[in-house]
Amino acid sequence: MEIKKQKHFPYLNNYRQKFPIDDNTIFVFEDTVYTNNKMSYDIVAHEFHHLIQQSRIGAKEWINRYLEDKDFRLEQEIDAYKEQLSVVRKMNDRQEYAHILAECGRNLSSPLYGNLITYQEAIKILKDS
Repeated sequence: MEIKKQKHFPYLNNYRQKFPIDDNTIFVFEDTVYTNNKMSYDIVAHEFHHLIQQSRIGAKEWINRYLEDKDFRLEQEIDAYKEQLSVVRKMNDRQEYAHILAECGRNLSSPLYGNLITYQEAIKILKDS
């Protein structure tokens, strides 16, 4: 897995046309993570999971579907957030888990993904994993 600055993400403009992207937004494509910041262990798990998802259908196909199909996007993000939370859960720190769960719920229900579900729905889905 390679890490490059966000500005080198080949689909950055495509994402900017659809979502409120900022300097903290992380992207993955093929074998590369595009980020301007250091990533915590749980974020690494989340982004690595997206790389695995892309490898299943092809990175370009994944990007196209992610941008155009809101159900696919939600499914992929739920799956990656569940992976992220499973890594946190293994640390056996309930306070940290609760903090990361709330953060994942806020992110999943945010404009970043198109406001696809509410915060309450996101928490329920993620807790039921």
